[in-house]
Amino acid sequence: MPTPRRDPLRLAIRLVVYIVLGYFSLLFVGWALLGLGVVLGAVATVLASACLVNWVSLRIYEHLSLLDLGLLWNRASRYNLGLGVAAGIGAACLVLAPPLVLGLAHMLPTPAEQPSFGAAVFATVMLAAGAVGEELLFRGYGFQIMLAEIGPFATILPVSLLFALLHGSNPNATWY
Repeated sequence: MPTPRRDPLRLAIRLVVYIVLGYFSLLFVGWALLGLGVVLGAVATVLASACLVNWVSLRIYEHLSLLDLGLLWNRASRYNLGLGVAAGIGAACLVLAPPLVLGLAHMLPTPAEQPSFGAAVFATVMLAAGAVGEELLFRGYGFQIMLAEIGPFATILPVSLLFALLHGSNPNATWY
């Protein structure tokens, strides 16, 4: 039985619509949430825009809901979250341990004023919400259709480069 033929024009149209929807939703949602302040506004903009663009794309092309993108909270999602957190901790240890052990890096004492519990919770929630928003934007509908149509290598490399380019203006970001 022959393999079904891929339609590059259909893929391109869906990707362009996804990107244009994402761009304009970031602009308009960002404008609408200006009053929330810099941190909360930015995080809420990314998360709301990511949900909106994925939901619209899923409804237009697949007749699915946002939960069909893998946002259900079940045993598999809890397992994958735990695995991801453990892998993140392990990766951080692999990056931090060698320079610390070899004396090439040093831990600096924290300032005398310790953040409050509320500030720590707020920072954790903001980081988590920002990460979820970015994951939805970069590994949501657009990424999934590319993965299905053109394969992992042709998908992961350009999406990773785009992600890196869009984060190039972050404080202390380098080309490396």
